[in-house]
Amino acid sequence: MSQGRKKIVAEVRFRLLLDVPAEWSAANCNFWIDGSSHCAANFIDQLADEEQRAHDGSCFTCHRFSGEYLRDASPEDIADLTPPLPSLQRQVVKMKHETNPPLGQALNDAAIDIQVAELRRVIATLEARIAELLAAKGKPSGAFQ
Repeated sequence: MSQGRKKIVAEVRFRLLLDVPAEWSAANCNFWIDGSSHCAANFIDQLADEEQRAHDGSCFTCHRFSGEYLRDASPEDIADLTPPLPSLQRQVVKMKHETNPPLGQALNDAAIDIQVAELRRVIATLEARIAELLAAKGKPSGAFQ
C-alpha cells in the first residue's frame, strides 16, 4: 500500500439478465443466486463477456452498477477478502487458452504467478499491521502507561 492510500470494504451490486428454468419461483431463483454452489465467478464472467461484446468502446455495464462504502478494512477484512491463490490447473488452462505457450512455460509461469499472489497476500496483511502500529504512535498503551 502506498503512502496516502488505504483499503476499504465496499458492497457492489450489478443488475443482470439470467436464464433460469421457467417453472422456478422467486425462492428457487434466490437460492440459486445466493445459497447454492453456483459460483459467483460465473456472474463475473457473464459481466466480462457482456462488456467484451460491446465493441464500440462504450461501457455496457456501468449503468447496471451500484456501490457503497461500508468501512475501512481491518486486518481480518484484508485476510478474508484478499483473493485466494489461483489453482495451478486453472492458471495453466487460462494461460494455454490466452497465449498457447509450450506446456513447460505455462506450468512455470503459473507457478510464478501463484508465488507472486501469495507474496502479495502476505504484503497486504503486513501493510495493514504496519498501519495499525503507526496509528498507535503517540498513544500510551500496555506496559508504557
